[in-house]
Amino acid sequence: MGGGGHERRDRGEDQPRRGGGRVFPPRVPALRRQADLTQFLIWAACLAAISAVGAPGIGEVGALPELSPLLLVAFVLFFLLGYFLYGSMYASIGAAVNTTQEAQSLVFPVMMPLILSVVFYPMVLSAPDSTLSVILSLVPFFAPLLMFLRMTAVSPPAWQVALSMLLMLATIVGIVWAAARIYRVGILMYGKRPTFPEIIRWVGRS
Repeated sequence: MGGGGHERRDRGEDQPRRGGGRVFPPRVPALRRQADLTQFLIWAACLAAISAVGAPGIGEVGALPELSPLLLVAFVLFFLLGYFLYGSMYASIGAAVNTTQEAQSLVFPVMMPLILSVVFYPMVLSAPDSTLSVILSLVPFFAPLLMFLRMTAVSPPAWQVALSMLLMLATIVGIVWAAARIYRVGILMYGKRPTFPEIIRWVGRS
């Protein structure tokens, strides 16, 4: 989704730039690549959910079950929400760092929720209506994969699906707001390698 264009714009911009008395964080190509990887993983996990649920009743190997219009709409919505959610997290990192090396040290914690979603996959698939599965599917960082997985296996109550989307939207707004505050402080911290505790403190600064 625009990865090639980002790479072209990012060439030669790995060094911090100054302008108008302000220090501008560079565009970090590594974050772009990680965002593209996240997009791919979300696509792959969603397709795996459809295949896993539909496979037992399918005669032809490798065929996918027929999807209802509602499930197709849910697929698009959860994919977009998941992409913007993780994209906003990468933007927060980009607002805090000066170099690619600094960014790489902060990327793995951002990827952890997506990795955990895949770890929880078999458990949610085997018991999609269990209390733990419901709770996990409502957590914004897990919802893009786990709520959609539940929808392919059973028909969760509409309020649960709506609540998961609302929580994701609220989380996206909150992360974007935090990224703006991180940027305001980060431009004054030129040359200092930030840590996660420091970034969290930046959010609380006025």
